[in-house]
Amino acid sequence: MAQVNYNQPTPPPSGGGDGNAGIYAILIIVVILIVAAVLYFGGVFGGVREGDELDIDIDQPTEVIEVPDVEPPDVEIQMPDIQVPDTIVID
Repeated sequence: MAQVNYNQPTPPPSGGGDGNAGIYAILIIVVILIVAAVLYFGGVFGGVREGDELDIDIDQPTEVIEVPDVEPPDVEIQMPDIQVPDTIVID
């Protein structure tokens, strides 16, 4: 007759992990996508290389407008004299 020891915990299932393999797989895929995006936008996958000539066409204006140096006018604003108390008592 087999004896069962009720004072010991049940043994873990054989050959299994902790049951989070799907979450780990998703996290690894997300990390790979983030690294690929950083490398792509950083120019690692065929960006502009040193020594390549760039053709940038900037249209020069046909007429140059010169603005004369003018002093701004003196403006006086008439402000009313408002008496503001130092403290306010709220009852």
